[in-house]
Amino acid sequence: MRNSVFIIFFLVVLLDVASSSEIYNNKSGSIINLCGNINTYLNAKTGASNSKLTVGINGKTKINKNITGFSYLEFSSKTNESGNLYNLANVGIKVPKIGIINYGKNYILLHNINSWVNLSVSRKYEKNYVDEISKNLLTYTNNSFFNLIDGLNFSLQYVGKSKTKIKNDIFRNHEGFGIYADYNIGHGLIIGGAYSELNKSYKENESKNFRSWNGGAKYETKNLYFAAMYGESENKFLKTDNNYIEQLNKEINGIKDFGFMVQYFFDNLHLKPSISYMKKKEKSLYGHNNKSKKKDLEKFILINTIYFFNKDLTAMVDYKLNLLNDNNMSSERNSINFGIGYRF
Repeated sequence: MRNSVFIIFFLVVLLDVASSSEIYNNKSGSIINLCGNINTYLNAKTGASNSKLTVGINGKTKINKNITGFSYLEFSSKTNESGNLYNLANVGIKVPKIGIINYGKNYILLHNINSWVNLSVSRKYEKNYVDEISKNLLTYTNNSFFNLIDGLNFSLQYVGKSKTKIKNDIFRNHEGFGIYADYNIGHGLIIGGAYSELNKSYKENESKNFRSWNGGAKYETKNLYFAAMYGESENKFLKTDNNYIEQLNKEINGIKDFGFMVQYFFDNLHLKPSISYMKKKEKSLYGHNNKSKKKDLEKFILINTIYFFNKDLTAMVDYKLNLLNDNNMSSERNSINFGIGYRF
């Protein structure tokens, strides 16, 4: 681990000297940019290490004076896993005053609110079949409501059919939709919400609509950032230690999410400490477990500090306080992690 950290640190220092995101520009409106990040982490308790490289390729071209075409491809690779994973792959067009339309593998609209509190880090136990990212997404985004209402933005999303194979079962994902809106009140305060509904079938003779919604607010100034969110979902399946529960009577009918995050940047010290709280709770259970006591599936406090060597090179330390040490749904204990990252 020490060698890998040293090698990555040495490489990113070299990259810092010659970093350039633009890799193609024909001066007629066609541009290709390269972006990404390299991160490596060390768990102080177990000694386990994990390094991850994420690379994104962003291209755009001028179709005519009013329409711009664009595409984005992102893939990642981890040192402790074989193969590469492409996270995002989508294409679209942007028309002034009309909006943006894109299609492909992308974030579902619920992710917009979750990302305000970095809630995606707590998604270890949950599988929503579209999760935070899904294929076959057609998304329309409009900013400032056709230039009529400054600060009011909304998105509409269509979820196309796909099949996801999990062990010996096929979970069929039928059509669905999502909506999202946020409003910039001013003075750094933004509020927003999202809703998603998907027609799912667990087996040929059993079908349930998966519904999720969330809402939140964030406040941001030059140095201070605060965000909070609350969300609920129905008809989700539980994921533990990367294995999906097979027994239908262990299916979770609903999940409640709550989280908040406070962060402050000290300019002179180049430090950005933060504290966040995350909680995930059952709503109800199917089958004979229907009257059982609802459990907290996840509940923790995360204290994090980031040091900026420059705008791209950072070092990180975080302490995760697990508040569910006696809960068999949470195998993790309190942990301390150290990391270093480079963004290009």
